[in-house]
Amino acid sequence: MKMMFLECIAVLAGAVLATLVTGILTWLFGGVAFASAVASLGAYVLGLVTVGLFAFLYHQLDRTPAALASLALGVVLPSLVDRFILGETLTWTGIILGNLVFAVLALSIYRFVHANATTRQGSLR
Repeated sequence: MKMMFLECIAVLAGAVLATLVTGILTWLFGGVAFASAVASLGAYVLGLVTVGLFAFLYHQLDRTPAALASLALGVVLPSLVDRFILGETLTWTGIILGNLVFAVLALSIYRFVHANATTRQGSLR
């Protein structure tokens, strides 16, 4: 039960922080309005779903295939959703670069928080 709670914290931290940083970078370099770049509910929901899928992949695959699949999923899924569902006005290059930043940040934060939680869980036993 405790590990599931720590997994949720890792997913939430990776999704929120990566979405926030990506929104700020999109605002700075993409010419998007600050409110729509940082305060978009759709972007945060998409981030949570994407990082949740990272967690699923890490539970189903070994570390290296999970990392590669998560990185690919973290770029492709948000790019398609941003362009066709959320109606992002950036070019494809801008969308893919922004989502590449998101994927690397979200995966790094998720793995850092998850590894830290696992290490602490192991040291408590």
